Amino acid sequence: MAFMFNFSAETADDKKEGVSDSNCPSVQVADIKCDKTGNHHLTPASEVCVHKQSEIDKSITVSSHKVGSTILKYLDPSDVEEQIRSREDKDGAIIKAISAHSDLVAHVYEGGLKIWECSLDLIHYLQEVDIDFTNKKVLELGCGAGLPGIFALKHGAENVTLQDYNEEVLEEMTVPNVLLNSPDDKGDINGRCRFIAGDWSMLESFLKDHDITSKYDIILTSETIYSIESQPVLHDVLKALLSPAGTVYVAAKTHYFGVGGGTRMFEDLVKERGDFTINVCKEYKDGVQREILKMKLVQQPDNR
Repeated sequence: MAFMFNFSAETADDKKEGVSDSNCPSVQVADIKCDKTGNHHLTPASEVCVHKQSEIDKSITVSSHKVGSTILKYLDPSDVEEQIRSREDKDGAIIKAISAHSDLVAHVYEGGLKIWECSLDLIHYLQEVDIDFTNKKVLELGCGAGLPGIFALKHGAENVTLQDYNEEVLEEMTVPNVLLNSPDDKGDINGRCRFIAGDWSMLESFLKDHDITSKYDIILTSETIYSIESQPVLHDVLKALLSPAGTVYVAAKTHYFGVGGGTRMFEDLVKERGDFTINVCKEYKDGVQREILKMKLVQQPDNR
C-alpha cells in the first residue's frame, strides 16, 4: 500500500518561475523492494558525463533568476516534465513520480526537477556575504537543478561536483542547466564539473575509486533534511567529504509538516554527534520559516 502527503502552496508568481515554496514536498511512500534484512536497496553511485555534441532541447522554455549581477539560467521544470511524459519509455523513476502527482517518491525520486525555494535562499545568502569560491573545490549534495553549484562555478570555483539521487535528473535537468550557464565552455565542462548519481552512503567510496576529489572546501545542500531517516546519512557524508578547514551551508525549512524533518531536528542531531559546530547564519520569516545553517568540523587537539 502507498500513501501520500500533499502540502502544496505555490503562489502565482512562483509558478511563473517554476519555483516551489511548498512547506512540505508531496511525498509518496511507495512499495520499495527490500533485501532479506528489511533494508532498502541502495542506488549505486554512477557518473554522468557531458559529451561535446550535447545539445539542449530548444523546445523547452529557459527561465532565469538574477542574484546580484549574476544571472542563472535553468530549464523550466514544467516543460522538462512534459517532455519526459511524452516519451514512449514509461519505466523511469521520474515518470513514475509524475504519474503519481508526487514531488517525491521515497527511495526512488527525490524531487530533482523542482526549483526549491531554499536553493534560491542559499544562492542569495552566498551572494550577500560574498563567499569566496576562487580556486575552491565545491560539492552540492542533492543538487537537482544545480543552481547553487552553478553559482559557485560562475564565481571562480576550481571544480564543482553536482550530486543527485537520480541519474535521470542529472541528464534531464542538471547537465543542461550547467551548459546553459557555460555556453562557450562546453569542452571544459567535464574538467570543471562532475555529475554523480546515487545514494549518499555510496558517494565517498565512488569518489575515491574514480580519483575524483575526496575532500571539499565548501559543501552546499538545500531542502535535503526533510526526511528524519536521511539526516544521519547526510551527517556522515558531510563528515567524510569536508576538508578540515571547510564549510558546509545547509538551506532548509525549520519544519517539514507531515514528514517530521527540519533545521531544529538536524541541529540537535549534529550537536549530539559532536563532530561539527553548527549555527544559524540567516533566517527567513516571510511565508514558511526557513534558515541557512553553517557547519564547521570540530578541530581535534594535537596530542603529539
